[in-house]
Amino acid sequence: LGRKVAIKLLSPEYVNNEDDVNRFLREARAAAAVRHANVVDVLDVSRHDDGTPFIVQELLAGEDLERYLKTRGRIAPDETMELMIPVADAVAAAHAQKVVHRDLKPANIFLSRDRNQIVPKVLDFGAALFPTIAERSAKEARLLIGTPHYMAPEQIVDKAAVDTRSDVWALGVILYEMMVGETPFEAESASAVLDKVKKVAVPPLRTRVKEAPAELEQIVAKCTSRD
Repeated sequence: LGRKVAIKLLSPEYVNNEDDVNRFLREARAAAAVRHANVVDVLDVSRHDDGTPFIVQELLAGEDLERYLKTRGRIAPDETMELMIPVADAVAAAHAQKVVHRDLKPANIFLSRDRNQIVPKVLDFGAALFPTIAERSAKEARLLIGTPHYMAPEQIVDKAAVDTRSDVWALGVILYEMMVGETPFEAESASAVLDKVKKVAVPPLRTRVKEAPAELEQIVAKCTSRD
């Protein structure tokens, strides 16, 4: 059709692993099920002649939020909300379809540039829970899936308890990081980060960003409440 697209391939070393193939297919079906302006648009999923599965999705121009934060350091509360309200709306749309992302983080939020506008897009549903295809194997159910700084406590200690609330926790951590310039759980090793996630309370936002509105501090606190 003359349209440029992005093609995502499963690496050859994973093609013969049923868990990895199922997770890859789940990614495509989960993203396609959401159908939201702020979720990457999946156009097709198929297999190459050699059996390699691939996903065809819209080609985006811009940069991910992780790179944007590295160049900016921290973002003012107003801009943070402008970028993250569409992301929260996209995550809510995913939850309405019973899709739990499980790996929300700045690297998986792409700031697509459309003319003079920035359109945030949620990417990479590779870790998603989506019940309509290939239920998790016993092995996959035991895996620690996610990125330590953004994982909710239950992702570490009780993987069976992971649900939509785990994504809400990650959104709170991302909001905090955007305005403060670092996550609440910085440490020298992944195991130390995971330990902090389990035990350390997120500091009130306005102890680090005095100009943040009280309502925004309350949102971050509610997102990252262990209860």
